[in-house]
Amino acid sequence: MIAKVPPQTGWTDAERAELRAMRMNGMMIKDIAKALGRRPDCVRTCLHRMGIKLPAAIVAERAGDNIRRWRADPANEAKRLGHAQAQWTAERRARLGRMGRASIAQRLAWCPPDRVPEYHRLVRSKRMPAAEARRLIEADIARLAALRAQEIGRGFAARAVEQRRGGGRAARPAPLRVAEQDLEMVP
Repeated sequence: MIAKVPPQTGWTDAERAELRAMRMNGMMIKDIAKALGRRPDCVRTCLHRMGIKLPAAIVAERAGDNIRRWRADPANEAKRLGHAQAQWTAERRARLGRMGRASIAQRLAWCPPDRVPEYHRLVRSKRMPAAEARRLIEADIARLAALRAQEIGRGFAARAVEQRRGGGRAARPAPLRVAEQDLEMVP
């Protein structure tokens, strides 16, 4: 069996130290290759094997320079704005709006439509957790349903008493109206 021999790079320790110093100072690979008299692919391979990368600050600075240079070109700016305008057509905005409203309606299917603003007020303005706001609204709905049932029960009982007293058919009662304070939500 033939043992694999690691490839000879031909880099001396002094050259490696110089390579490291040049790269850490932010020199480009092609400039390092020219200074050391090597091919750029050999320099890139040696840097990779040594695990040397450009410092993060230099990478960020160069990226920012590239973005500023690209945006400074009027042709690129026009291209960017044209692309953005092409994406946001009136039809697409309307479709996304419908999708958003449908999503909210589906998520809040448990909540009566007249209570949705109250739910949003609790969650957004009062910064109440959604589950707690839901429990509060559902408890309030149950409380109002119990009040209405109680009022309806009183109406039936009153009609029954009147029928027994009068012996005849009682007049139809006026529609029920729950007191205004009963409709307010208790925080």
